[in-house]
Amino acid sequence: MILFAALIYAAYTDLKRREIEIWLFPSVIMAYLLLFLHNDEPLPVHIIGGLLMGLPSLFAAMLNKLGGGDVLLYGAVGFVLGLTEAGVLFSVIVLTQFSFAVIFVQVAKVEIPKEKEVPMAPLILVSYLTYHGFVLLLRFLS
Repeated sequence: MILFAALIYAAYTDLKRREIEIWLFPSVIMAYLLLFLHNDEPLPVHIIGGLLMGLPSLFAAMLNKLGGGDVLLYGAVGFVLGLTEAGVLFSVIVLTQFSFAVIFVQVAKVEIPKEKEVPMAPLILVSYLTYHGFVLLLRFLS
């Protein structure tokens, strides 16, 4: 729930100002460590999940394709979810980004200038909701 609230706030600020508060996701990681980690998987599983999502976004930031807030966002989401869920969510994020690109660029013929920043937090929020919607559906059906 903490991650969901943080994603909503990040999506809002990313849409409004094209920036993500730098303090937001380190705070999410600290809250998660204090509140939930003792009842969950071992810490290395979460660290690897954070690296799984954080390192590719760090590489993209080094190429000036993402901002620092996006890197922290990806890393924190991966850390909170852990290795398995982070891997699945990362796949959903890639599919969501590809789908939005096809819809906006190919179907709607929207031209996005190369210097224009595209807010990533809303896409990650949509991916997160899609993933958890499928999980709930599968639990309901089984």
